[in-house]
Amino acid sequence: MGSYCRAYRADCILVWLGKLEGWWPVSVACKLRGSTLLKAALGCGIAMLAMPGASVAQAQASAPVVSRPVVQPLPPAEVTKLNSALRVLARNSQNIGALIDAGNASLAVNDIDAAIGFFGRADDLSPNNPRVKIGLAAAFVRTQRPIEALALFDEAERAGTSAGALAMDRGLAYDLVGDNAAAQRYYLQALNGRENTIARRRFSLSHAIAGNREEFEAVLLPLLEAQDFASYRTRAFGLAILGEEDEAIAITEAVMQRDMAARIAPYLRYMPRLTKAQQAAAANLGIFPRAAQIGRDTPQIAGYIGRAEAGRNADARLTPQGQPLGAKPDNTSQRRRPDRGEARLSRCV
Repeated sequence: MGSYCRAYRADCILVWLGKLEGWWPVSVACKLRGSTLLKAALGCGIAMLAMPGASVAQAQASAPVVSRPVVQPLPPAEVTKLNSALRVLARNSQNIGALIDAGNASLAVNDIDAAIGFFGRADDLSPNNPRVKIGLAAAFVRTQRPIEALALFDEAERAGTSAGALAMDRGLAYDLVGDNAAAQRYYLQALNGRENTIARRRFSLSHAIAGNREEFEAVLLPLLEAQDFASYRTRAFGLAILGEEDEAIAITEAVMQRDMAARIAPYLRYMPRLTKAQQAAAANLGIFPRAAQIGRDTPQIAGYIGRAEAGRNADARLTPQGQPLGAKPDNTSQRRRPDRGEARLSRCV
């Protein structure tokens, strides 16, 4: 995506810098891209950025004045937080807290490239900051980079972050490498003492990927009873993973528009053919493998799974097996069986 501009308010023109972190106020964008800003502004026809003040005044004077009511909906809370962080960064582009807030807000509006940019700059300025590592790890999970994400989660925990703060995205990272047992432990932590609909959906899908239909249904049931619409999609994908494609398609036809249900049906039929890691990516993130990769993990994930299995096998070999060491107890001794001597005496008599 190229650079371009938009006027957010009369006193705040935001500039999109593509994969270099998203929307930025002009003052910050100038520091980041320099002359790119002017090119972007001219390309979008925002000539007022290059006009002298008198020319702007003349242009405004010549334009007819038309009174129109202005009705503008309030932006979502995440957008408000992002704009607030951007205003802080316009004054100080190295403000760590504002970079973290902007990164988290970008994640909330699903602008993952922007989030990685904000957290990446924050990490350059504060390499050992656990909040930065958590945010960057969460962004890596969304872009299907679970191995890098798991390393960052470990670093954040060593830096003092509580396991509960990491749990939901950490669980998904483990699902994305096919380790459902580890994923489910972290989902339980995320749900410990507080309800989280996203964590519950992911927890349910993890059981489906592991082949446990009973737990899949039980975990998801409270959300279905509450008529959480997204949970019907979760149930459809979980059933497809479990091999019940016809039942899954019936659900989508019942709750979705006909054309949307028709578009999603072929993907549901693919689900049983995917690897565990691919099923997690498809059901949670909507990321499907190419046709040639169906049923084949990437070399990175395959290598991770191989190392994990080798570690588990090594642990199993260390488990004690066979009879305990030492002499067996002598059950024929008269000290252990005093009645044996009495029996011999009675035979002699």
